[in-house]
Parts: sequence; C-alpha cells; structure tokens
Amino acid sequence: MKLELVASYSAASEVVLRAMTDRRFHEDKIRLLGAVQSEVINCSTQGAEFEIRIRRTMRNERPVPAGLRGLLPETSVVEHRDHWNAKTGRGTVAISIQGVPVELSCAIELAATTAGTDLKHRWDIRSRLPVIGGALEKFIAADLPRLMELETRAGSALLERYR
Repeated sequence: MKLELVASYSAASEVVLRAMTDRRFHEDKIRLLGAVQSEVINCSTQGAEFEIRIRRTMRNERPVPAGLRGLLPETSVVEHRDHWNAKTGRGTVAISIQGVPVELSCAIELAATTAGTDLKHRWDIRSRLPVIGGALEKFIAADLPRLMELETRAGSALLERYR
C-alpha cells in the first residue's frame, strides 16, 4: 500500500537537515514521544551520508480491530533506520515491528517553503500475510498521519538548538 504524507517545520531546510543528521536529535525525539525503552543500535556518518538505527519499545495507543488483535501487541518493539544524504536533503526510512508481519519503507525529501520546510514522505507498507495482510496494511496506513504528527511536534520542539 502506498501513502504520501508531508510533515511541515517552521525552520529553514538547513536547520531541519542538521537536526535529522544528528544522533542527539533522534534520541531526544524518541524520549519526547514517550518510548518505554530505546537504544541506538548504530549511528554513522561517512561524508554526506548519515545513518541511524534505533530500537524502541512503544505503547500502542490506538484501539486495534478484533481481527488484528493477535498480530498487534499492547507494546511494540520497533526498529527504525533513517538514512540521509546531507548534500541532497533526501533519504530513506525503513521500519520493522518485532513479531508483526509488515514492513514499512519510505523515501523522504526536504523541500523549502515560504513558511519553512516540508518533509515529504512516500511510504510503502507491505504485509506478507495472504488473507488479513491488506487489513493490517490499511490499519497501519490509517494511523501513520497521527504518528507522523506526533513525531513532527516532538522534532519541532528540538529545532531551536540547530538554528
């Protein structure tokens, strides 16, 4: 399932990109999101390339439909990998949820606006389940705008130190 979303920041693209390519930004953002537990698995910078992998345990706050309850636990262990090219302002995100047969991948791109910066996301949500996989993809796709809004608010609160 494909989904396009935009996160808007009231800061210049250079500021947003500095934040997105900083380990501390990601660690602090996860704390603001209320992770039960989090750990940076890997963080590296080589030239213009930045990559961070974080494992975090999050509470699921959205009610789960009866047909999906066996697939989505009350808390989820999520592995999140962000890759950025600091020269182009483009990157990728890959997300896996432990024990849940779904993969999320995303192409991301910064775009300057008159109000600041838009972070454009082109999501691809795929489940390997033949019968209820579509329902799982739709459930996750329906929740992505809410989750991205929470991440955008948390990230926005941290941008001042990158100006």
